[in-house]
Amino acid sequence: MKSAERVALYSILVKLIFASIKISFAVISQSVALLAESIHAVTDLISTGLVFLGLKISAHKSKTFPYGLYKVENFVALLIALLIFFAGFEILKEVFITPTPTEIGYLLLTIFVISFISILTLLWAQYEIKKAKEFNSPSLLADGRHFKIDFLSSMVVFCGLVGNYRGFNLDRPAAVILVVFIAKAGWEILKDSIKVLLDASFDFNTLDKIKNIIKNHNDVKAIKSLSGRNSGSFKFVEAEIELEVKDLKKAHSICDRIEASIKKEVSDVDKVMIHYEPLIKRTITYAVPIEDNEGKISDHFGKAPYIFLLKINRDNRNIIEKEIINNPYSSLDRQKGIKLAELLTSKNLDVLILREKLNGKGSGYVLQNEGIDIIQTERNVLEEVMTDFFSKILTNDKAHLPL
Repeated sequence: MKSAERVALYSILVKLIFASIKISFAVISQSVALLAESIHAVTDLISTGLVFLGLKISAHKSKTFPYGLYKVENFVALLIALLIFFAGFEILKEVFITPTPTEIGYLLLTIFVISFISILTLLWAQYEIKKAKEFNSPSLLADGRHFKIDFLSSMVVFCGLVGNYRGFNLDRPAAVILVVFIAKAGWEILKDSIKVLLDASFDFNTLDKIKNIIKNHNDVKAIKSLSGRNSGSFKFVEAEIELEVKDLKKAHSICDRIEASIKKEVSDVDKVMIHYEPLIKRTITYAVPIEDNEGKISDHFGKAPYIFLLKINRDNRNIIEKEIINNPYSSLDRQKGIKLAELLTSKNLDVLILREKLNGKGSGYVLQNEGIDIIQTERNVLEEVMTDFFSKILTNDKAHLPL
């Protein structure tokens, strides 16, 4: 049995004991106010039974309900709110309409028992509300608030009994104060339940926290939309983001890490749905490894002393920048290709054109992991590549543009 269910079961036992005592003393003392409170106590017992039922079946998943029955808790909380309003009505009716007997039997003993039960009721209310917040259970929270109403209604009876003992009737003013508390507590529960049942978004602070968690991942370039809703004790999050990656496997890995971060830092998140789109870059960078300033294409990627870089505007296909940079790793004994691949990655490279095959090589893995397109050519000099390849780009041939 889960902890929240155990607390709800204990709550049923507590209310069963309190209701039995109140009914017994209502019969013994013949107090109409205490009889009304006994009816109220039985109503509480029924409502708490609904809480336990809601907790028991809310997490059940099936083919018909693949997302669980979490909203059963909120539906139960809604029923409790209606029962709270009904209890307030019954208290007013019994206090203002039903005549109080002139003599109440076992008056001092009844006053002592009601005061003792009132104290225990308040202590249990505080305990259940604390546990409800710990388990993030709306139905337990509603039941804890209901226990506070029980305390107030017991105090109404207590004041009436003491007033009777002193010769004063304090039932009416106490009842008016009590009904105000009842209405406020019932409205809060009713409002929260309806918001969840109608899929209202959860609070701004939680959404803002989730937004910051997503932004902390470097590959996320934009958050196009973010929404979230409560269902029972749990939260459901949906986000649409732009990623600066083209590799599908890597994109899935990033989304998995974002989901894990959200579930770790935000409590009671059941499901995170992330829709991602690759970031469409406005500037595309091409690279060609060359042997010299004359533009001879190198046969070996890592040993190439120079790299020709070309930046093109995706929209109008205009050349933004052309430059030749030195390869600072060409003289290394080992990992020169990997080092050069990392250097080009840092320059936001999109397409690498070269003669050498990089299949199965470390440099190839580095480039592919970053989603860089690798195009093999049989051309020998840069001028031929410019004529054969870049001229098609500049004449709006989309087949030569990276995704």
